[in-house]
Amino acid sequence: ITSLCDDKKGNLWLGTLKSGIFCLTPGRTLVQFNDEKNLNQVFTLFCDSQNRLWIGTRNGITLFRCGEKGIVSKGKSGSPGKIVKGKVDDRFIDLRKNKNFPPYAIQFISETKDGDIRIGSFNGLATVEKGNIEKPKVNVDLKDDSVSFVFQDKERAELLWVGTYGNGLILKNKDNVIYFNDISHLPFDSVNTILTDEFGYMWFSSNAGICRLNRKVL
Repeated sequence: ITSLCDDKKGNLWLGTLKSGIFCLTPGRTLVQFNDEKNLNQVFTLFCDSQNRLWIGTRNGITLFRCGEKGIVSKGKSGSPGKIVKGKVDDRFIDLRKNKNFPPYAIQFISETKDGDIRIGSFNGLATVEKGNIEKPKVNVDLKDDSVSFVFQDKERAELLWVGTYGNGLILKNKDNVIYFNDISHLPFDSVNTILTDEFGYMWFSSNAGICRLNRKVL
């Protein structure tokens, strides 16, 4: 299992590397959606405010509209230890066919308070304005970086902390991009997760273990 997320209907979604995605419904039915073309090697899952499941794979993004139809077809129900096969139908949208979306391995997906969708991939950070997939406007930054995690600073909204695989930690604002590994001696060059605490510290899970950074001295 590579990723977990829940949707607004109370379903729990699980992504895998070789078996597609699974959905555990509130009624405890386990449903598997598997498609070698669209759902192979799932790296990350994210459910947005419109109850759409963004599925980040090795080769781009597939979108699942959770609010349409039921997860399980009428007349089908699971039993303990049994898996119900779900239908990969028109609820799934292959965004790889749209040249505006990154066709690379997708490692991170999140949503801003304004409804923009942020996508971290092997080739930079893409932002889909308002999450619009019909007429998408996609901006791409940090094209030379493999983006693994994105964290919006809660105290200073103009600051965006970006974790990468290979280039460590990046701090981005409207006008500047700072690579911390170029100006300091951080003990890691790959970042998996970024969190903050009530004391002003930032915490990173990295290839060097757990690290802490005091933002007050920046």
